[in-house]
Amino acid sequence: MPSDEPLRIGDVRPGSHLGWLYETEDEYREVLVPFVREGFSRSEKVFCIVDPHVTEAILGSLRKTGLEVERYIASGQLTLLTAQEVSTQHGSFSSEAMIALLKAETERARGEGYQALRVTNDMTWAVEGVWSSQRLVEYEHTLNTFVAGSRCVC
Repeated sequence: MPSDEPLRIGDVRPGSHLGWLYETEDEYREVLVPFVREGFSRSEKVFCIVDPHVTEAILGSLRKTGLEVERYIASGQLTLLTAQEVSTQHGSFSSEAMIALLKAETERARGEGYQALRVTNDMTWAVEGVWSSQRLVEYEHTLNTFVAGSRCVC
């Protein structure tokens, strides 16, 4: 999608995988909140993998925009998990396990009547030295391959 125009959150569709670097939690939420809201407006299931220390701040930011967060959580349209929770499901974080999880969650979302699965995955833990840069690049490549042919947007 080459263009001189900046990419807007509203332009992101299933089959897309974006990454962004941020320096502060405020910058993180400035992108995350509109990304999540867009998913709700498109009848997508939203699956957020977040750093545990920012979970409440994210929920608070969503509430400040007028979203009834508890309603989305109760209905199952919004799920928040920490990277540690995802990792403990499989012993430790692995690319293969994560892709399998995303495939299963995408199928579940579609089976529940959602248009797609919208995923956010805060990778702070990876850039803090838990993984080598090579493993991170390999994971991102595997994720790109999966997302490109799916009803998932990351």
